[in-house]
Amino acid sequence: MYKRQVKYGISADEIAQATPLIDGAVLGVSTVGSSKIVHLNVGSQDQVAVGHVFEIFNGTTYKGQARVEIVNGNSCTARMIAVNDGTEVMQSDRASTQI
Repeated sequence: MYKRQVKYGISADEIAQATPLIDGAVLGVSTVGSSKIVHLNVGSQDQVAVGHVFEIFNGTTYKGQARVEIVNGNSCTARMIAVNDGTEVMQSDRASTQI
């Protein structure tokens, strides 16, 4: 069996286990300075925590990653940390911690 290399004291498998599978949707997108901010329909009631990273996509189109900065009961706000060239994050795009 293939074992992933551990470079910084924690393996990719341990990281994946630390973040629960959370699926949601983009409620809205705004721009603050040069940053794209996404508002998601999942929050602390769904086990979202500051620092969780969501993959943003629509169907088979991968759009990028957003890191959670603010968590409310049933929503959260995340900053886009990676955007796939030629795509635009929009309301109703899907978001998941694991794809």
